[in-house]
Amino acid sequence: MNRLNEPKLCILHRYPISQAAETNPSLYDFLKVLATHGFVVKFVSFRESKTADKSHVQIPSNVELISLPFTLRRSRPLDKYLKSMLFVLLAPYIARVLNKDERIVGVYCDDSLPFYGYLIKKLTNKKVVLRLGDLQTGYILSGRSMIHDVVFKLLHSFEVHTWKSVDGLATISRPFEDYVKWSGVNPDKIVTIPESVDTETFRPMEGAEIRSKFGIPQNCVLLMFHGVIEPLKGLGTLLDILSKLDADMQARVKLMIIGNGASLKNLEKKASDLGLANKIIWTGWVPFAMITQFLNACDIGIPMRSGNFANNFVVTLALLQYWACGKPVLAPRMKAIADAVRDGENGETFDPENAQEFCAKLKLLVTEKRSRLRQGAEGRRLALKSFDKSIVAQELYHGVTRLLSTEKQTNQSLLDSD
Repeated sequence: MNRLNEPKLCILHRYPISQAAETNPSLYDFLKVLATHGFVVKFVSFRESKTADKSHVQIPSNVELISLPFTLRRSRPLDKYLKSMLFVLLAPYIARVLNKDERIVGVYCDDSLPFYGYLIKKLTNKKVVLRLGDLQTGYILSGRSMIHDVVFKLLHSFEVHTWKSVDGLATISRPFEDYVKWSGVNPDKIVTIPESVDTETFRPMEGAEIRSKFGIPQNCVLLMFHGVIEPLKGLGTLLDILSKLDADMQARVKLMIIGNGASLKNLEKKASDLGLANKIIWTGWVPFAMITQFLNACDIGIPMRSGNFANNFVVTLALLQYWACGKPVLAPRMKAIADAVRDGENGETFDPENAQEFCAKLKLLVTEKRSRLRQGAEGRRLALKSFDKSIVAQELYHGVTRLLSTEKQTNQSLLDSD
């Protein structure tokens, strides 16, 4: 097929497509939607690992892969941190690659790393849209100490300047949109595109095999957390709260923690010090293809987050995955999460600093099995209706193309949303 006259959209992400589709499920469908509207996509990322599982994605024919000469290993915290910084530093090289192709009508930065999209804008003068999937500067710096807060304030003021300098922002939630507007960004440059989940991969299924493998009795209520284990997840607070459960609840529940990260060793020691060693199952990383089986083994999902103010802006992918599997959630009452999770309907929320409230909500879910199952079913219904990756991909297409469209754009007809 001759694609010489088709416009190109460049998509930037530090992760190759197979990994990026795990962190933003709608991205893969977005690529296919772009193909139906006549776009060729230049996808720039670090190269794929030779051992990576690519079975869940097939590269669409409209996608041209540009691989940077490094491999990022998400499961290794130090490598992930260093390669993330390197991705930002490689912006001038990426810009040089993009400047060689005049058919690129816009750049969509799907990765939420700060600053690199701004550099691409300045070095290419192409139209740039950023996806604000989270506030990573806030995660790293905010609330850790007075010095960290001062550094965050200075760095974030520049970050806000970068938001104002690009052509559009796709925020992940209404609270994030409100914060960006409050920061002084022109509302016309903002669209809100929610987090998404693959409701075909993540679906209700039998979980008895996993429970049997880990020796979890049928009458045990299994709580679960899955994800990167780092301070912003608030798992230390979760362990503190679990240690305060009364004897009856201690006897009825176990917690499975799936994942790895910089905080793992400290958390394992903390659990031992709190006398929780026999109440917690540590699995380490589980292959992506097996995550659905594990989630279906649990009774209650706990998409834990700390009280860090940046956590107010996200409805986590983990939360949506529990819902897609028909599981109720016990979630921290941060702003975006509280907008989605309705107490008594599709889960329960709690103040992450209030152990007493957590214990009361947990007891409610543990003792009321019928209510628990009903809330899980409602979560599944909502995931299908509002967060399914194919639905969000369409929203992403219309949002990004609208932000890229101007009267001066040469490929106006192709950039206009239908």
